Amino acid sequence: MNITNLELTQATIEIFCGFICLMMAVLILMNGHERNSWKQLKWMFFSTAFLFFSESAAYIFRGNTDGFSRLMTGIGNFVVFFLNLVLIRQFMRYMYELLAEKGVIPGKWYSRVVNACISLSLFILIMNLFTKWMYYFDDANYYHRNTGWYVYTIFNVACILTAGAMCIRYRRSVKKMMFAALLLFTFEPLIAIIVQTFIYGISITNLGIAIALSFMLVAYLFEWSKTKEIKQRRSLDVITLFVIMTISMSASVFSCILSIQRMSSENSEGDSMLLAHMVSESVEREFIEPIVVSRTMANDHTLRQYMKLGQKTSPKFVEENISIYLDSIRNGFDYQMVFAVCDQSGAFYTYNGISKYVDVEQDPHDIWYKEFLESHKTFNLNVDTDEANERALAVFVNHEILDKHGDLLGVCGIGVEMKDLQSFLRK
Repeated sequence: MNITNLELTQATIEIFCGFICLMMAVLILMNGHERNSWKQLKWMFFSTAFLFFSESAAYIFRGNTDGFSRLMTGIGNFVVFFLNLVLIRQFMRYMYELLAEKGVIPGKWYSRVVNACISLSLFILIMNLFTKWMYYFDDANYYHRNTGWYVYTIFNVACILTAGAMCIRYRRSVKKMMFAALLLFTFEPLIAIIVQTFIYGISITNLGIAIALSFMLVAYLFEWSKTKEIKQRRSLDVITLFVIMTISMSASVFSCILSIQRMSSENSEGDSMLLAHMVSESVEREFIEPIVVSRTMANDHTLRQYMKLGQKTSPKFVEENISIYLDSIRNGFDYQMVFAVCDQSGAFYTYNGISKYVDVEQDPHDIWYKEFLESHKTFNLNVDTDEANERALAVFVNHEILDKHGDLLGVCGIGVEMKDLQSFLRK
């Protein structure tokens, strides 16, 4: 399955948050509360749990192009957007029920505005199944926003602002802790939506919902502890059960994260080996041309003849013709250095004429010539300084020149400047 470490981590967090919300809903259900607000809170936790499960499925299956993965990704994303609307409606219903239990009848226009915006958002979401105006998936099964996403989000923001206005309007009717929790649940997703407008790939909005719900849970438990609807012992047992389950799930998530880190380390090592192999092959390809050119020079009849003429003496016309020949190679392939060495005379020819005479015994820099001949190799690569080019560091491709009888005439080669190689490696 094609899933990155970031996507796996995101899916793990989503599943963890989903189980936490599911446990909250089950705890409320186990204690059989009769208040309508608590019943509504239970359904909010259920909706949020399935919201996280759906989004984790979308993260797990995206990037895979088989039919089942495309189906799961499509269903997961649709359910996430749909449950966002459901959650907004449930939250408004929760506030109405909570205020009604306090003896306050809020205005109906809050609910009407939210219902209208939800209806328009739902219409956009359903139409997207046929038009892809809101979001779509590319050939690699990755999610991309479209223009309709911003319209959908604007309607959701209108719902959030309406709910926030309702919280502030009736803040004196609820306890301060509950008011803070409601206000947080209202505006934290709004901040997350603003951030999400510029960044996507990580579900910031839904994580904001999870954080806000956690504060609502604290307010819920605090008010729960003040009631006499259930026995104190039973409350303590349920809370203890919740703590144990939370610790167990946290340990599981921690173990999963460690596994992800270990897998990431293994992948990193594998990627490094693959990258090294790719760089090695690329460098090898960079030197294929210089090797071929040096081999062509070594087998060139004209250069062989010049090497024979220069074995005993170095007439001016030999020097001039070899210089012209080497200069044509340099200009034709844009090499830093093109050279030829006559084995008998030791003349080191470049495109500027005879640069020096190779003397292995007296000049330590000429040891390369001796080592190359003693290696009995047809050619080799040698990193050295180029004396003819201000001692610039270069990679030299050396190739022996043999006559038709297999006797050594000299050595020719190409010098590739290390700056070019460094630029290639940086690229």
